[in-house]
Amino acid sequence: MNAFWKNSLYYFFIVCLLGWAVWNFFFSHQPKPLTSVMPTTTQINLRVAGRGTIKDTVIYLQNIGTEDLLLDTIGTDCGCTVAKWHKEPVKSGEKTPITIRFEAKEEGIVLRKVEIHANIDPNPLIINVKATVLPQKE
Repeated sequence: MNAFWKNSLYYFFIVCLLGWAVWNFFFSHQPKPLTSVMPTTTQINLRVAGRGTIKDTVIYLQNIGTEDLLLDTIGTDCGCTVAKWHKEPVKSGEKTPITIRFEAKEEGIVLRKVEIHANIDPNPLIINVKATVLPQKE
């Protein structure tokens, strides 16, 4: 294969790659239509019986808007708190459960934050977790 064809294939590949990148930049990042949610609570108060104890709490998000609710991610500010949720879209008027698991790693009052990222405003929705971890009985 001579140099002309090698260079032509190289430039063709580069142009295709750039075209794909431009297409994805402009067309795949379209904003999702916003909806509204009503959580059962935005403040969770737990009483935990000592370090190492695990406590699960379930809250529900009701989609009160007109568009489907699309939960992207749910993040926490500490590894002691984990959230589990369904990945499917939530239709208008329906509810979806979110399970928040707290593992006590220290005694006293522990404040944690759960951030729900979705096609809602305000985004993220903040759920505050306040756990009172009692001293362990010996």
